[in-house]
Amino acid sequence: PTRRSSDLIKNYKIMEEWRDVVGYKNLYQVSNFGNVKSLDRTVDTKRGIRFYEGRLLNKCKLKIGYMSVRLSKDGVLKTMYVHRLLMEAFYGLDTNKVCVNHINGNRSDNRIENLEWVTYLENLTHAINILKRSHCSKKIGKFTKKNILIKEYNSLKDAAEDNNLAPANISVACNHKQRKKIKDGRETFYTVGSCGGFLWKYL
Repeated sequence: PTRRSSDLIKNYKIMEEWRDVVGYKNLYQVSNFGNVKSLDRTVDTKRGIRFYEGRLLNKCKLKIGYMSVRLSKDGVLKTMYVHRLLMEAFYGLDTNKVCVNHINGNRSDNRIENLEWVTYLENLTHAINILKRSHCSKKIGKFTKKNILIKEYNSLKDAAEDNNLAPANISVACNHKQRKKIKDGRETFYTVGSCGGFLWKYL
């Protein structure tokens, strides 16, 4: 390339592009850099019309590494993953691929070029083969609700394929993680220990 074209490439910067958050049009937008902002808006309150200036939202890093933000609509506050907001806004939902994969393995890196829609198994394969995450290859036991061992598997992937279940759901059951649900605007937590009607444990 010529010196001029080289200078252009060197000085080129990707522009930040904003899209409406799905389900929150005219309220929030998400960018290709992984930022989320509220938009200017007026609200009719008991004290009259109030103006709220748009701003960048503070992101919270969860224990599992994902970045989240809290969005409000019609009095209901929800905690949302930034990577899902971005992918849905820029690419729409993919009914065949329901997981968002962080290509470089950094769950807090939500630049659009680091994200892709994948299936559960593609996500798991990426974690094992590319990211070398050892927990995905641990032996797993499938148990009845009375804690009787039914079958052993060499990996999370094997267990998921044999039982036609999502690897992520089996993993949650193995770790007895807490999951969150929102009802009437309130967040409640419950512990997951089973998946597909069976108990699952790392051996």
